[in-house]
Amino acid sequence: LDDYTGKIGCPFPIKDDELAEIKRIVIAENLEDNKLEKAKINIQEMDSACIMVEQTQQIIVLFEYEETKLNFAKYMYKYTFDLENYTKLSEVFNFENSMDELLLFIKGED
Repeated sequence: LDDYTGKIGCPFPIKDDELAEIKRIVIAENLEDNKLEKAKINIQEMDSACIMVEQTQQIIVLFEYEETKLNFAKYMYKYTFDLENYTKLSEVFNFENSMDELLLFIKGED
């Protein structure tokens, strides 16, 4: 965290064990919609839901469909610590238009 000097969206990112729990929940589900819903609920129920872009990437790759990945990326923006790193999520998308849509979403958030 000491090396990040950009725009901060929340106080302090989740710990590795909290990230592991979210990943475990997503992996345990078979249906894509259930994976997405359970991940969102788990994040909402955290005392301090704040996450690094790198942590979000680790969760997104567990989703199979591009639409789900994009939905989760949009959802997680408001819970992101290192907001200026959000474009790094482009690595998890298979289609360029998904990242374009995410960037448009982010611009609407500002």
